Amino acid sequence: MLAVLPDSRALQYESGCHGGEWRAEVDVPLMETTEQYDVEIIYSGNVIRSWRVNVPTQLYTSAEQTSDFGSIPSDFTVRIYQLSSLVGRGQVAETIL
Repeated sequence: MLAVLPDSRALQYESGCHGGEWRAEVDVPLMETTEQYDVEIIYSGNVIRSWRVNVPTQLYTSAEQTSDFGSIPSDFTVRIYQLSSLVGRGQVAETIL
């Protein structure tokens, strides 16, 4: 995951099948018909926004943050789950931004 914009935050992540390593121009088969992720914004233990996405990136805009928090927050927690048609949600990846 990576926060790269001053007020809007771009969240980038990679599927668990990559083993945590970035490999240029290598596409690891997912053994799934689709690539999907659940992305959650957590604050004080509560899910305040969530997305189901088909790509390993999600933009959390400054307008969305202001709507969720009343202003741009100094930090919040992001949880990401890769989805499987066989087992549902995989293990959570979590970080504070």
